[in-house]
Amino acid sequence: MKPKTEESIALGRRIKQIRSEQNLNQGDFAKAIGSSRDTIARTEVGAQTPQERVLRQICKTFDTNYMWLLTGESDHKEKEEYDKLKEDYEKLERTYSEQKATIAALEKTITVLAQQLRGSSNDERGS
Repeated sequence: MKPKTEESIALGRRIKQIRSEQNLNQGDFAKAIGSSRDTIARTEVGAQTPQERVLRQICKTFDTNYMWLLTGESDHKEKEEYDKLKEDYEKLERTYSEQKATIAALEKTITVLAQQLRGSSNDERGS
C-alpha cells in the first residue's frame, strides 16, 4: 500500500463528498461506478488513488467536473468544456433537423398550392 499524500487524502474527501451528496453507502456508490466497496473505502481515506477510468466514471455517473475531482478547483457541478460544447452541438443539430423538416413540409405545401392554382386558372380559361 502506498503512503497517503495530501493529494490522495483531498481526492478521497471529494469522492466522499460526492457519495454523501447522493446519500449512498460505499457499496452502492461502488456498484454505481463499477468498482468495489474496498476500493472506495481505501480511496476515501487517501490510501489508494483510483485509476483514471474510475474517476471518469464517477464524473459521468454523478455529473461531476473532472478537474474539480482531481484538483478541487472550480465548481464540482460545472460541466467540462467538452461536454458543454457537445451539448450545444447536439442542440444545434436537433434544431437544424427540425428546420430542415419544416422547410421540406413548406416546400411540399407550396408545390401543392401551386398545382391547385395552376389547376384553377386552367379551369377559368376553359370556362
